[in-house]
Amino acid sequence: RSRCGLYDGKDIRSGNNVSFSMKKTKRKFKPNVFKKRVYSEALDRMIQFRLTTSALRSIDKAGGLDNYLLTSKHVTEGRGLKMKNVIRKKLKNMEKFRIKKEAWAKEAAEATAI
Repeated sequence: RSRCGLYDGKDIRSGNNVSFSMKKTKRKFKPNVFKKRVYSEALDRMIQFRLTTSALRSIDKAGGLDNYLLTSKHVTEGRGLKMKNVIRKKLKNMEKFRIKKEAWAKEAAEATAI
């Protein structure tokens, strides 16, 4: 289930319903999951995920989807891991381009100074 989205470590738990007469019946506690579009700064677009409320709070605390995916220990498989790798690759390419751009600016400044 958690492979489908960002669940922030939440999983299905089991427990008991306890009636007034104290009879116990088994039940499942499911995480609070909903579909939400979240903005990625690195990719500059909205990405739809199945999120738990705790994952949404963790994204806010981390400062955005990109920071959450890159730093969270709960992103280990599924769609979250795929997006993490895409964002990591995009950030690496942006860093390479920034270094090249600085080198070009330095060369242009040296050429005009001569």
